[in-house]
Amino acid sequence: MAGPGGAVNHNPAKAVPNKRLATGVTVILPGNSHAIHRHPHPETYVVMRGRAVLEQEKTSVELARLDVVYFPPGTPHALRNSGDEPLYLLWAHDNLT
Repeated sequence: MAGPGGAVNHNPAKAVPNKRLATGVTVILPGNSHAIHRHPHPETYVVMRGRAVLEQEKTSVELARLDVVYFPPGTPHALRNSGDEPLYLLWAHDNLT
């Protein structure tokens, strides 16, 4: 699903444009992570498969399948795959308008 104008739509023939919500799946291979970042809108993660360590505000939290995490706007966060299989992470950004 694509976000508002200016958002990158990597699947233009299949994505459904929506000005209020953007969703996607990120796959992080074992031993890899994504850098600390923040968004100007709320974000929710759902761990679909694998294990992770969430770094947020000097706190580390272990996450496993079907764990859900919510980040208020502007909250710095990073995620590391802590398992031996790919980490599948469903994410959603809402209140984009």
